[in-house]
Amino acid sequence: MRQLAVLLISVVTMISLIACSGQSNNAANPALNGHPAAGAAAAPTPLAGSTASAAPAPFTSPGKLEEKPTVSPSSFSSEEEAKSVIEKRIKETTDAMMQKDMAKLAKLVDPAKGVQFSPYAYVDTSKDVRVKASELAALWKDTKKIKWGEQDGSGSPIELTFADYFQKFVYDHDFAKAPKIGYNKIIGKSTTTNNLFTVYPKDKFITVEFHFEGFDKKLGGQDWSSLRLVYENSGADWFLVAVVHDQWTI
Repeated sequence: MRQLAVLLISVVTMISLIACSGQSNNAANPALNGHPAAGAAAAPTPLAGSTASAAPAPFTSPGKLEEKPTVSPSSFSSEEEAKSVIEKRIKETTDAMMQKDMAKLAKLVDPAKGVQFSPYAYVDTSKDVRVKASELAALWKDTKKIKWGEQDGSGSPIELTFADYFQKFVYDHDFAKAPKIGYNKIIGKSTTTNNLFTVYPKDKFITVEFHFEGFDKKLGGQDWSSLRLVYENSGADWFLVAVVHDQWTI
């Protein structure tokens, strides 16, 4: 019995020592109890009214991006579309031409490029006369003759003052009252090569043609006449860049 009592006392003593050792370790390392250790930096507390930044979402591949259709410039191939864009400008131009008001016409001409004059359907950018907007009014009063091209058939030079050229190869009829008007469309067709849409393509320019089929029935339409006005959008507005006359040719 004495030996059993000694054994029990030894076991109790050992358990007590183990318990004391565990408490000592917890006191040395408070973090194990859920409390920060003395001297350790506490986690920052968000300011009142602020929210903590969310962790960035993991990167995922977007896959194939949706391709947007390429928008090409309008060709104004639709007469109605071209008409709606340029109709007001046309009225201003024909009014100025009918009144022979060069100051008014100059305001409609491209201030940088000026306006090119072609007596017949073929446009020759290397030979046709180009007049600056600022020079129109003075040129109208100038009595000096200018070579504007060659006469159809004879090949003789067309040497006229600007006022005379205007009367014969620009506004030789009241085109504002022409029975046929085409927008980016050729109406009158002569034997002369017509390269208008090569020089002034529809995707950048609007051409308006005023056309008379003829005046004397005895001539069977050989006295037809057309005036083509070419406009380009400079970004601010549509400006007149070319005046092309056309008629029956040999």
